[in-house]
Amino acid sequence: MRKNTDCEYVKRQIVDIIKSGELKPGDKMYSGRAVASMLGCSPNTAEKALSQLEQSGYIIRTERKSSYVSGNISIYPKNNCIVAVFIVYIDIPLWSSVLQVLESCFAEYGFYMLAVGHDNTVEKLIERLNNINKSKVDGVIITPFFCESRLEKEFSKAINRLLSENIPVVFMDRTVDGLDVPCVSSNNIMASMKLCDYLIKNGHKKIAVLRNSSVSAVIDRRDGFYMAAAQNRVKSDVEIYDLYINSIDEHIKNEHQKLFSEKLMERFEEIKPTALFTINAQLASLAVSSLENAGYRIPDDVSLVTFDAECAKIKGRLKITGINQDFCKMSVLAAAMIADRIFTGISGCTEELSRQTVEASFYEGNSVAPLKNF
Repeated sequence: MRKNTDCEYVKRQIVDIIKSGELKPGDKMYSGRAVASMLGCSPNTAEKALSQLEQSGYIIRTERKSSYVSGNISIYPKNNCIVAVFIVYIDIPLWSSVLQVLESCFAEYGFYMLAVGHDNTVEKLIERLNNINKSKVDGVIITPFFCESRLEKEFSKAINRLLSENIPVVFMDRTVDGLDVPCVSSNNIMASMKLCDYLIKNGHKKIAVLRNSSVSAVIDRRDGFYMAAAQNRVKSDVEIYDLYINSIDEHIKNEHQKLFSEKLMERFEEIKPTALFTINAQLASLAVSSLENAGYRIPDDVSLVTFDAECAKIKGRLKITGINQDFCKMSVLAAAMIADRIFTGISGCTEELSRQTVEASFYEGNSVAPLKNF
């Protein structure tokens, strides 16, 4: 009896912490040992309380055994709402894990998740969006991807139709200018500034930014380098080069990678930077293979940093220095945001909640070498 009382007490204390706002949706939950130390209970009791809170929907546990606050779902009725989720490139482990976290969150809200395929083409995405109506779907989460101006107008038209029909929409990872849609993303600018500062401290003054799209997240990452360079130009002459190579798809298909690599090396030889920043893990992998095939050694001849460093597929001992995004927290926040809008009837942005940013973490690998004689 004593043990059950202790467990109920621990659960109440944790719920009170969540309700007070000290822990918000998407925040990392205390470990069992931390709870035990904080509340003066045994580790076993703490773990039992956390497990029961997970079953009650207050906590989301990922496959990596991390726990996050899902929000106080007891304020929501369980009414079997349906949320359509449009995520790009779900065959990539990073994005498939996003779907798994979203599905776990929605299950706790009493929602059903409808993962909508679109063959990674904007045309199919727009077609699927135009088929959505209020009788079928209660909310939509989308990861927009880049497209030509004609299709961008069609995409915006499809989103505005959903909003006009009071179907709430939340963007994840990136946003689209001119649309009244809230967004959950990483702190791309600040994280990129940290990477650029790191390169500058290692003596690099000629840095190229490799990108293949102009989605908001990519532009923010590039601009973070511009801003960091501008702040450092008082002390040193830093130049940032926008190495933009247009590709047919945001995620470059195998059959197009050879041509992309050829264009990359052509531009690289023109610029001859001492360091290269790639805006995602796939470009990092392509950059490594392209540079090594051309006889460049990383980091001896050129340093390399990237976003989503942990996702880069690199053989051998090379560990790329870079930024890792917390997609689990982004997913939890996106689920909480769409749930709030479904139950409050708000479809577009509100003044206090138009964009939420999640802090990304810095990882130091061995892909950056101090520039000699700096």
